[in-house]
Amino acid sequence: MLIKMSKHATQDRIDRLLFIYDNVGIGEPYIDSVEDDVLYTITTTGILLVRSAKDGTLITAYIADIDKITAIWRNKHGERPMPDNLYKRVLANAFFDKQEKGKKKNAR
Repeated sequence: MLIKMSKHATQDRIDRLLFIYDNVGIGEPYIDSVEDDVLYTITTTGILLVRSAKDGTLITAYIADIDKITAIWRNKHGERPMPDNLYKRVLANAFFDKQEKGKKKNAR
């Protein structure tokens, strides 16, 4: 499947997108939430895709923290508990992301 990508995604965030692709995986869409003209998609791997709600252009993607994922989940499902597998995946991703950022900081 081809995805239209913004200049921001292809130039400013390409390293992050490749890191996600190589280390975590993009996953499949799991939950969508629209705010203003932005479509937020949580994937099955706990990645947050940020796209234009108008035409689906990918603006960016990142390893989201549990607070952001919880806010999107509650916006869509209220107080219904988040599935355990998604919750654990998001926490694992956040831990992995923190370790990787620490490695980069120490390498400087």
